[in-house]
Amino acid sequence: MMDGLSANKRRARRRPERVLSAALVLVLLAGCSRRPATEDAPVAAARVGDQVILVREVEEELASRIERGALAPAPPVLLENMIERSLLVQKALEEGLDQDSEVRRAWENLLISSYKERHLRGATREAMVSEEDIAQRYAANPDRFSRSARARLAILSGKLAAGASADEREELISRMREAREKALALGEGDGPGFGAWAVDYTEDQATRNRGGDAGWLEEGVAYRWPEEIVKSGFALEVGGLSDVLTTASGVYLVRKSDERGATQIPLDQVRDQIRKEIRTEMIRDMETAFARSLREGVVIEIYPEALAKIETALPAQAAAAEDLPPAIP
Repeated sequence: MMDGLSANKRRARRRPERVLSAALVLVLLAGCSRRPATEDAPVAAARVGDQVILVREVEEELASRIERGALAPAPPVLLENMIERSLLVQKALEEGLDQDSEVRRAWENLLISSYKERHLRGATREAMVSEEDIAQRYAANPDRFSRSARARLAILSGKLAAGASADEREELISRMREAREKALALGEGDGPGFGAWAVDYTEDQATRNRGGDAGWLEEGVAYRWPEEIVKSGFALEVGGLSDVLTTASGVYLVRKSDERGATQIPLDQVRDQIRKEIRTEMIRDMETAFARSLREGVVIEIYPEALAKIETALPAQAAAAEDLPPAIP
């Protein structure tokens, strides 16, 4: 009978309720801080088994609740809550839950979070980027904070299917020559495109109802039209019309209606972007220095033979993962 009870107790230690994880850690920390009553101990508000709850602790708990804006009950009611918490802690310790791997993991995470809050996060929150730093970054990267030259192009396009015959290609070229002659005869028209008539000469569904107007295109950016076609458009004078252009996949006609040269973006428009960028780098450097400082004065030994034995037992998908160090929670 005793053996059965012992087995049940061991199983209970191995499989704690999930709800005991982080919340239980806080309880354990609170319970572990209790000290057995002694003759010279501070004034006790209550005794719970061999533990005492000090008047000072009740006052601290009350002040903490008020500071957080939480409900602050009368001291007798608060003391009852603390007595119940102490009882729960003692019962959990009696069952050995403080030795459970999940509880210890949660407890370690709490310690890590508190340590990082004290030694790292406070400093990162105070990391400030000066206007001088922003101005220097801006001046040192003129290419990053500039706009490339742009041109407003209208493009008529006819597509050639893979394996199209020479006759099909010539027919498409002939139609695009007809469109060019019409464009020359009508001039630039009233808008940036070729005009309403262009719908009869282009197969591009997105622009056919706009006279082929492709809008403002940025130099050096890849678009759905072939690169050589866009480059030909940029090379035109404003108001210029290209010859009929052919590629392996189609036939094109391009008109350039306007252009804008490369310009520098004003600092005011990118100040917040630069500030965020520099601050991110500052925090990353602080985190790197913090992680390095953890190892100072600490002897660390790694035993590859033992590690190899662990790795051979891992599932295939875990063994194939990248060999990265575990992150600090």
